Amino acid sequence: MLKNNNRKNNRLFINSNIRAAKVRCIDQNNNNIGVILKSQALSMAEAVNLDLIQVSEGDIPTCKIVDYGQYKYELSKKEKLQARKQRESLTKIKEIKFRPTTELHDLQIKAKMAGQFIAAGCHVKIIVCFKGRELQHKHLATAKLETFINLIEVGIHKLEDIKTDGKFMSIMLSPANSSKAINKAMRTQTGPYPPLVLDDLRPNIEV
Repeated sequence: MLKNNNRKNNRLFINSNIRAAKVRCIDQNNNNIGVILKSQALSMAEAVNLDLIQVSEGDIPTCKIVDYGQYKYELSKKEKLQARKQRESLTKIKEIKFRPTTELHDLQIKAKMAGQFIAAGCHVKIIVCFKGRELQHKHLATAKLETFINLIEVGIHKLEDIKTDGKFMSIMLSPANSSKAINKAMRTQTGPYPPLVLDDLRPNIEV
């Protein structure tokens, strides 16, 4: 149990710092004890050398008997997970597609677009689309994909190895410093570039 329990720790009401006279108590085994006096809940916590922590507001707040250090650790893990999910939801994913037979000039144009997306903080999925007998020469497509990656003029990070799924070969790229790019995306929430999917398989490319 915390030695100094007459204070508020990181916005958590703990032990005698809890203001309510009665609390809804959850014991160390997650059993709902019901509404009891705070003094009774504190005695229960002290008996097992744990802390009484308020976990919800209200006229009769809910309090748990837990180890303060472990509780803070679990709370920190949950907050970090929520923050990561928020960052991921703000990270836009763009797709750029081409064929194994795409000429170098067209690859350079697409690589420039990919660089713009990555510079704006987006993740970019590069997809090579096979047709017919092209599947028999996947090694050539791998070389084409590596060539494309080398054409990108900004720093990148490969989020995965090149993988093949049926008629498609792909890899996901992100900015070399993803954390800074994501923070920038979180501040602006919009980028200077409109959504774009480049696809050699369609006669008209929409920008």
